[in-house]
Amino acid sequence: DLPWFTGHFPGAPLLPGVTQIHWVMHYAASLLKLAQPFHGVDQLKFQRPLRPGAECSLRLQWQADKGQLLFHYLLGDEPASSGRVRLIP
Repeated sequence: DLPWFTGHFPGAPLLPGVTQIHWVMHYAASLLKLAQPFHGVDQLKFQRPLRPGAECSLRLQWQADKGQLLFHYLLGDEPASSGRVRLIP
């Protein structure tokens, strides 16, 4: 029933990539206290779809010297998606 699945895609819903990036930024701000604005994303990979009812975990790693935030969504031990978010200094 989460609104993020609505219309993406009827009959085979999955969590949109833009929502995954939004959640990365949300948790980076709330848990890591990163306040820099989003600048872009590199090396974005979607290996497995995140579907309704699936339990996933999100790992974040801040690399201050590079101004980038690494993220990995996991379904159990299996990668679902990953990438590097660049932040404005």
